[in-house]
Amino acid sequence: MATAISAIKGRRIGLLGGTFDPVHNGHLAAARAVRTQLGLDAVLLLPAAIPPHKSSGRISSFTRRASMLEMAVAAEPGIFVCLVEQERGGPSYTIDTLIYLRKKLPAPRFYFIIGADVFAEIHTWKDYDDLPWQAHLVILNRPGWAAANAELMASYFPAFAYDQSAMVWQAEASPGKFYFLDMPPLDISSSRLRRKIAAGLDVNAYVPPAVADYISRHGLYGIRNQESGIRNQVTGA
Repeated sequence: MATAISAIKGRRIGLLGGTFDPVHNGHLAAARAVRTQLGLDAVLLLPAAIPPHKSSGRISSFTRRASMLEMAVAAEPGIFVCLVEQERGGPSYTIDTLIYLRKKLPAPRFYFIIGADVFAEIHTWKDYDDLPWQAHLVILNRPGWAAANAELMASYFPAFAYDQSAMVWQAEASPGKFYFLDMPPLDISSSRLRRKIAAGLDVNAYVPPAVADYISRHGLYGIRNQESGIRNQVTGA
């Protein structure tokens, strides 16, 4: 069962958002790594209810995506599913979600987690320059991206400078900091998994067993039926 906002414990809370269509082992590895490296009390996975940058007709229903997430974290200590973006309603803009969470939970410090490729497009987000006033930002770095990230910081967050001793980017007036954490490259993405599933390929190595079983049982992503040779189409998938 998803974690209610009122049940969130701890003062250092990581937030990992996304469509999670489907959730895969890379998502879980990222949540674990950030929690360990930054000493967070918990990491919340926030499935987007209405992703503003994606057509809602091309993603699985919120209920299915949330169900797969709950299965994926069932045995993951310190990692939880929070349905806050469905609760607050409207498009799932990150800035609106952070403001909503800070009103509901004024005490914790939030650490919003994104990949380096997503960070490169952060200027397209709603009120992106207000993000560090609502949370710390944790960017999952890729090998060789250090110079590119410095250029992105200079372009999009010019008030921030790198503090070598603390290994963070910070600005005098901002409560939020930028953490760039090195992550081993994982050749996995939800879009690639959907293509593999549609082609009838085995994805058991990329998703938790319960998620693989759920996808198969519900015929998600146009999964090829090996017995009849047809594709099962699921509404909203």
